[in-house]
Amino acid sequence: MHGTKNAATFAGRPALSLVCTAILTISFAATARGETFAFGLGANNLLGATSKTLNSGGFAMDLVAGPAGSGLWETAGVGGMGVDSTAVLGPGGQAARFERINGTGEFVEFFFDVPALLTGLNFDGVKDESLEYFILESTGGLRVNLFDSAANITIPGAIDNAVLQGAVTGQVVYMLEGGGFDDETNNLAIPFAAGQVFRITYAEVGGGLGAAFEPIIAPNGARLQGITVAAVPEPASLALSVGTAGILIMAALARRLFQAVPPLH
Repeated sequence: MHGTKNAATFAGRPALSLVCTAILTISFAATARGETFAFGLGANNLLGATSKTLNSGGFAMDLVAGPAGSGLWETAGVGGMGVDSTAVLGPGGQAARFERINGTGEFVEFFFDVPALLTGLNFDGVKDESLEYFILESTGGLRVNLFDSAANITIPGAIDNAVLQGAVTGQVVYMLEGGGFDDETNNLAIPFAAGQVFRITYAEVGGGLGAAFEPIIAPNGARLQGITVAAVPEPASLALSVGTAGILIMAALARRLFQAVPPLH
């Protein structure tokens, strides 16, 4: 009988936890709003300016091309956005594409006017065969290396080897392919303050890390197609969510205690 009682008690807890989790999730979804800054099709008129302020929903995002003196460029087609730094780094690069020129990777910095969450990045043309990738950096030691989903498979163990040898440092994320994008990561949840600067830099693992880990084809750059952010729920909304969950927890516990009282004879 004791064992039966324990089984019934533990069986009820997951259901109660699920109810509370669902309430909090639904409340968060109802209060959070996501916006994507999309690049390509000439939508943002990025034609060589060193910086640009874009607006989407309730967010304002500032973009700055790097290295200093570079320009932001956007494709007329669906390709996306890149940086032209040939005037700074020398010839060999292409506009509307992130590349590595004379040993330096082109990059873009961006920041927002309000605190929020960085939830997604979309790219085009990050090639597994070339061991190309992007580095996402910000304050607090944030460093995320974004690779094509097959980079460690097409050249077996190449990324693991690069990490082991210290050529790649920080967290490694393998991007998905689908949803209309070539390479995307949509499971980020990086909180940031207003004005906090993020940097996305194009990089290549390159050769020299072992004969078995050499790139199969020469790298030729990639593009950025989108940046997605979501608002942080207002404190009042969070308090309401937690309060509602608390009431339901108390009600469920009271009902369970009532049901546990044996009937009078």
